[in-house]
Amino acid sequence: MRGLGRRAGRGALLSLAVVLGAGTAAYAAPAAVTTAPIALTAAPAAVTTAPAAVTPAGLTISVSAITPAVARPGQTVTVTGTIDNAGESPLSVPVVRLVRGTTTIDTRDAVTTWAGTTTRAAGSVLASERIHEPVPAGGSTAFRLRVHAVTGLATATWGVLPVSVEAGSVVLHTFLGFQRVKEYEPLRTAWLVPITLGPDPDLWGPPGATREKAWRTALGTGSRLDRLVMATQSEPVTWAIDPLLLHPAAAPPTSATPSPTPTTSTSGGLSVAQAAGPEEASLRTQLAARLTALAKEHGPILLPDDDADIAAAAALPDYASAVDSLVRDAAQSAGAVDGRADVAWPAGGPWTSTVERSIASVYGGTPKAVVLPRSAMTGIDPAIGSTARTRSGTPLLLAEDSATATAAEAMSERPDHGSGAATEQVVATTAVVLGERPGVSRDLLLDLPRGADVSVPAAASFFSALGSVPWLAPTGVSQLVSDAAKADRTGAGGGSIAATTTPLRQVPASAYAALRTASSVGAQIRADGESVGPRWTAALEVLLSAQWRGDPAPWRALYDDVAAQVQTTTRAVHVSPQTISFLADRGRVQVTVVNDLDVEVQDVTVELIPDNPRLRIDSTPQTVRIGPHSRTTTAFDATALAAGPVGLTARILGPTGVEVGRETVVQVAVTPTGSWIYWALGGLAALAFGGGLVRNIRRRRRPTTPPRAVPVATGGAATGGEAR
Repeated sequence: MRGLGRRAGRGALLSLAVVLGAGTAAYAAPAAVTTAPIALTAAPAAVTTAPAAVTPAGLTISVSAITPAVARPGQTVTVTGTIDNAGESPLSVPVVRLVRGTTTIDTRDAVTTWAGTTTRAAGSVLASERIHEPVPAGGSTAFRLRVHAVTGLATATWGVLPVSVEAGSVVLHTFLGFQRVKEYEPLRTAWLVPITLGPDPDLWGPPGATREKAWRTALGTGSRLDRLVMATQSEPVTWAIDPLLLHPAAAPPTSATPSPTPTTSTSGGLSVAQAAGPEEASLRTQLAARLTALAKEHGPILLPDDDADIAAAAALPDYASAVDSLVRDAAQSAGAVDGRADVAWPAGGPWTSTVERSIASVYGGTPKAVVLPRSAMTGIDPAIGSTARTRSGTPLLLAEDSATATAAEAMSERPDHGSGAATEQVVATTAVVLGERPGVSRDLLLDLPRGADVSVPAAASFFSALGSVPWLAPTGVSQLVSDAAKADRTGAGGGSIAATTTPLRQVPASAYAALRTASSVGAQIRADGESVGPRWTAALEVLLSAQWRGDPAPWRALYDDVAAQVQTTTRAVHVSPQTISFLADRGRVQVTVVNDLDVEVQDVTVELIPDNPRLRIDSTPQTVRIGPHSRTTTAFDATALAAGPVGLTARILGPTGVEVGRETVVQVAVTPTGSWIYWALGGLAALAFGGGLVRNIRRRRRPTTPPRAVPVATGGAATGGEAR
């Protein structure tokens, strides 16, 4: 992706925080920021170079505004800014000067080179201001420089002048725009602003406090997206919207359904997913309604769902089918916002004829236009505007990427050297583009990088300044698309869209496709699949997004998290290993199915496959339902064809017949009995019966012995005698 980070685009300009000089003077620190008296100096007729000075280390210059952005005859240009002291002691700055540079500004490279250097200018001093108080430690002192009759400082009738703001040896280069006479055809200028999410894996994690916080950070009041929408909703810009943001989230659970707070699973430590939490659902629904209401005023382009990385899919063809469905889904969302989904905006990678054909393939034919940074086309005629066609006829919109990151910096909360300097650099870029062919009506496409973070006040000042530039005429991207269809074909070769790589290279497309299949089947067998399935699907689809460009660590974290959850589900349902003795020609084989999950599984089908023909399974696969952390048994009719060991591979299938769960081998000792066993068993039964009968008869024939009489003593017995 080009221009990531709001400081990347100004190149070496960011090195302007120069810490030069050796001396340090200590003073009592003032209690507040000091604004020095204004000293107005008209531009002298003769060239005078500001004398060399030694400035204490720790000072930097920031230009907050240059007004007007383009001076007309009779207007005074005011340059306002601050001298900032990052040191621990107050520092003295005797004077601030605005010095004219002698460099010719007539190409894009000349603009970036001047803005990115810190040499003292060799021209005349246009204005100066004496700073009477030291700059407080950790604070700043404001300055204001005024220049009269800027239009009389150059022989050209319009353009920009290079100037240098200097405080001793601390230097900041910038520009002053001017126009004395209109001698050009204005540039039809369109802005493309991406409305997309940032790369945060917590947005797609298990429901609970962490996920709720992530969505609050992404969409809540004061969030990056909230500021971006607010800053551009009243400006003449075209929005490039991720359709995901137009879809309200699933409704939060009611009181009759489980709480969105996850429960910890003992089978792998994963959380049981529920519907989106109430705050997430509310934030997403509000943003969807807001974008739908506002988007129609911005002629929106609908990116593929999740801002799918179509350039990565072009470089990794095995991913193309996954991206293809996201491109088709975007077309279904376009009508709701009077938008279009036929303009491709690749996020990065090489631009070749192969990539061109691949993008045409995923769009079902050549898109109406492909947005590329101008630097992506090597050898292109500098005089060509922002609309062109490739050798094969694909319409192109060439974004002026020399200004992309600079514009983002100008609109940021804390630009490195002030929004005024960054804004004027964009003005200078548009001036040199116009100067390439001023008498020809041409288009100019300016854009913000994906993930741009803007300040609402800074963006308002920026667009106000650009709106006052007389050689820029606002238009929409759709007008540029129409112009591109009629543009001449260019013989320029392909270059590189951006240097950032895609994290998709970390995982083979085959592994990604297998995970998507497993997640779908795993969700189908879970009782909470209606909430788990969409969450897994959303996470896997967002992994295809361009938002992860150059950010592989969070991409991998999300991929591994989803893979672990899916694996836990698919491995938690299985047939218990066991050994069975099958002592019959025909009978039933009974197996035990186990569910280790915290939730019930349903529509689970068990299939037994013998590893040899000794045993035949006659029953069709059996469907079972198993409660959380429970087990159930199911039986299969079987026929023994020969004696010996048989391994039964037990497979768990989902409702669509796709295997889910892990395979288990059940060992069976097969011993077919045949008809002889019944005769043997009958004979044994007869012998047992006969033996019992014989014993009975013998018992009846045994003689009985009468009981012996017991003598009874009588009263007539002699004393001392014994009765007999």
